Amino acid sequence: MKIVAAERLTALAKAAARAAIDTEEARLSVGAHLVQCYCRDFIYEGFKASVAALIETARKEIQA
Repeated sequence: MKIVAAERLTALAKAAARAAIDTEEARLSVGAHLVQCYCRDFIYEGFKASVAALIETARKEIQA
């Protein structure tokens, strides 16, 4: 049950990020999938990424 709730939460985070990007309300332009991954990492591992780390990761994805 806990896994299903976590998957729904990460899907919700991805949808919210996509909506923020599409409406230009997002302060950072990062992929919605990246937001979903960070949310999942936080839920399962307690890993918190700083905004600077999020920006750096987004830069690496763009360059790849």
